[in-house]
Amino acid sequence: MLRISNIFGDGTVIVECADLDGWIGIMSCSDINQYFEVVADKPKRKWGKWTWSFADQCWYCTNGKTVKAKYGDYVGKASCSPDDPFDLHFGIAIAFARAEKKAKRDALLEAMKMCDQATEEFEAISEYVDWLIS
Repeated sequence: MLRISNIFGDGTVIVECADLDGWIGIMSCSDINQYFEVVADKPKRKWGKWTWSFADQCWYCTNGKTVKAKYGDYVGKASCSPDDPFDLHFGIAIAFARAEKKAKRDALLEAMKMCDQATEEFEAISEYVDWLIS
């Protein structure tokens, strides 16, 4: 795989090749145009505003290909396969479930942290009581 690492003002291009242990070469812009096909970037899709979905009971936004949905402060994303038709409500459901999963994971981690702290405090109190009794 070739990667352009630098382009100078005079048209000199520095090219690196990952497949050849970091081989570095120098080419001109005309050489690149002669030997390689220029691939234009696809235009980025613009995200719409956050909108309330009464049917799905959540906030969502979409760019026509991907959907984001909110669960509290958490955001989940879902996109469909290029072969499938875009289904907004199915995307919202998946994105919402992913946001909910993140929120529940964080809540569980917080509960585990609190449990660990309580265990440490209990052990400290238990040691103190053992010291008092002995």
